[in-house]
Amino acid sequence: MLLNQKGLKLANKIIKNWMVNKVGYSNLGDFCLRLFIAGNEISFSNTNQHYFRISSISKIITILLILKLEAERKLSLDDEVRKYLPFIKRKITIKDILEHKSGIVRDGGVFDFWSSAVFPDEKDILSLSPDSFKKIKNNFKYSNLGYVLLGMIIEKACGKSYYDCLIEKIAKPLNLDVCKDNSVKLKGFSIISGKLINDVAVNAATKVFYPSFGIIISIKSVSRLLSFICDIDKMDDFFGANRRNYFFNSNGNKLEKWKNSGRKIYGHGGDFFGTSADLFIDPKNKIGGIVLSNVRGAELSSISDGLLKIIYIIADSPFFLEKNSFANKEGLYKSRDKNLIVIALGSSILLFDPTDNSPFYNGIIAKKEKEGRIVLKLASPFAEVGEEIWFDKDYLKIGALKYRRISGLINEK
Repeated sequence: MLLNQKGLKLANKIIKNWMVNKVGYSNLGDFCLRLFIAGNEISFSNTNQHYFRISSISKIITILLILKLEAERKLSLDDEVRKYLPFIKRKITIKDILEHKSGIVRDGGVFDFWSSAVFPDEKDILSLSPDSFKKIKNNFKYSNLGYVLLGMIIEKACGKSYYDCLIEKIAKPLNLDVCKDNSVKLKGFSIISGKLINDVAVNAATKVFYPSFGIIISIKSVSRLLSFICDIDKMDDFFGANRRNYFFNSNGNKLEKWKNSGRKIYGHGGDFFGTSADLFIDPKNKIGGIVLSNVRGAELSSISDGLLKIIYIIADSPFFLEKNSFANKEGLYKSRDKNLIVIALGSSILLFDPTDNSPFYNGIIAKKEKEGRIVLKLASPFAEVGEEIWFDKDYLKIGALKYRRISGLINEK
């Protein structure tokens, strides 16, 4: 386990207090966070919306379905695509498409659904020019259209619709509440138009791009999905030994090595009409998280980085788990133009601006020294290293700066 129980409790507290205030400063609309750390869940939500469209994270569920069909010997990752789709004339394997190495153009070239919201059907795909499926020079080419072909292959291998196959092979066994668009009503806020609109992809389950970016899933099911893909043993039992290697090796479905860590972080994000989504997985340490918003274009990847920064620093810094001596000073403090959150870290305190990406990017550590002096240890936008901090009744002072305590920490729900 990456964190012990004290570390998990501390991470939970910091993340929740940061999120409550961050969402208050951001135009994230309906917002949901699900985070798993070694089987322990941290969740945050300011939404009553039970379902979200997970945009391109849909591709990961399509990968799960492909791997399940392979485990059942209904297809092979080495099968040529033209075995199922004769209109594909050149040699492309299913594995090529999974890894975005087929060279297939991104969206089909002639479809304008990103601005028109008019989605093609299978007949439109079959009418595409052969040029849409030609090999290109680069080894990697991200392709939504490629995952459309995977959906069509799944239907051929299963003998039923993509949606019905998904429900039978993945959703029911893993207890995931995946639904058709016509069974829920979704609304999304577009930062482009500035308006809250009805989801434009009505009945997208009948459209061929559903396997690529159309899946709608309940918030509770997102948690179950995370707990599953964070558990290597469970995945091996479900798909067969070592299938996880395929699941995590696709360039299109993994983030680059996280620059601030030696750990590998895999995931996928997406933006759709009225939806932003970001998934991140650290399989080695059994960490997984998903951030969802009904605001198109929200920068959720920065939130993901902040969450990981919190988790890893707590895990790597034992002094955070020392005896709590500042608990009565914890809370939200406000000056004329800035808010600070104060959280006790044993013989130190953490002060941070909730509008920052993460407490540990622009936050500061104040450590208690001899004779009770509290001195800043890390630089920040609002104070200098070496400045003293002191508390006076309901006030926090940092050098010449003065903050009034306006509340204690937000109670955990």
